Amino acid sequence: SQMISAIQESGKDNNDGLMFAYGVLARFSEADNTSDGYEKALHYYEKVRDWEKSVGDEMSVKVLEALIDNVKSKRDGRKVKPCSDEFLNGIRAHYDECIRVMGEGSAETLKAGISLSQALSNSGIHGLECERLSNKLAIISRRVLGPGHDMTLQIENGLNFCRKRRVGMMTDDGIKEYHALRFDDEEGKHVVNGPISNPRKPDEEDIMTVTMNDIILIQGTPVICHGLKNAAHLNGKVGDPRSFDNKTGRCRVRFEDKSLKSVL
Repeated sequence: SQMISAIQESGKDNNDGLMFAYGVLARFSEADNTSDGYEKALHYYEKVRDWEKSVGDEMSVKVLEALIDNVKSKRDGRKVKPCSDEFLNGIRAHYDECIRVMGEGSAETLKAGISLSQALSNSGIHGLECERLSNKLAIISRRVLGPGHDMTLQIENGLNFCRKRRVGMMTDDGIKEYHALRFDDEEGKHVVNGPISNPRKPDEEDIMTVTMNDIILIQGTPVICHGLKNAAHLNGKVGDPRSFDNKTGRCRVRFEDKSLKSVL
C-alpha cells in the first residue's frame, strides 16, 4: 500500500508501476489463504485485468481471468482447475510470435513472457518450464530495462517463487508444507525447513534431515532422478512430478527432455 501511495503521490503517469504494485499485493493477499486475503486478491487482480482490457492486451486479460477464477475457487472451497494445455499452448504461441516480430528484449515480448510464466505457475505442473522462462526473462530485463525497473522486479518476484522447492510431510495435524533446502550426499537424505504457514511463523519452523520416504512430492517442484536401477539411463535427468502413488511411494515424472517418456 505504501508503494501504491508513493506512485500516486508522484503525480506522474506511471500506470505500469501501479499495475505492478497491484499484482504484488494480489499475490501476497492470496498467499494469506484467508477469506479476507482472497477478497483483497480479487480486488487487485480485477484492477490489473481492467487496465489490461483498456489497453487491449487480450492475452494478459486471459491470464488474469484464470488467476481470478482460481482465487474464487479457493475462496469458495472448490477445487482449483489447472490451465488447459490448449490455453497454455496459445500463450506460448503468442510469446514466440512476439520474439519473432519484436525480438526478445522488447517490452511487449517481456510482457508476453510474464503472462506465460504466470500461466505456467498457475497450472501447478509446469514448475520447471516456469523457472527456466522466468530466469531467462530476468536476465534480459535486467540487461535491457535495468535492475530497478518495475517489469524486472515483477519478473524476479515470480522467479523467487518458482525457486522455492516445496514438499509435503505428514505431521500430527495432517500434511504440511515444507521447503527442501538441499540434499545431503553423504547421508543420502534431504534437509528441509518447516512447517511453512501463511503468514510465516519462523519461531515454529525447524530445519531437519529426513529420508525420501518421509517426503510427499508436490506438483510444480522439479525433481532429479537418482538411484534408479531398472532405468539407470534416467539418473540425473530433470523433470516435473505429475502424480503420486501412495501405495507404492512412486511418482510419475514428466522429463524436461521431450525425447524421454514419462515414467512412474
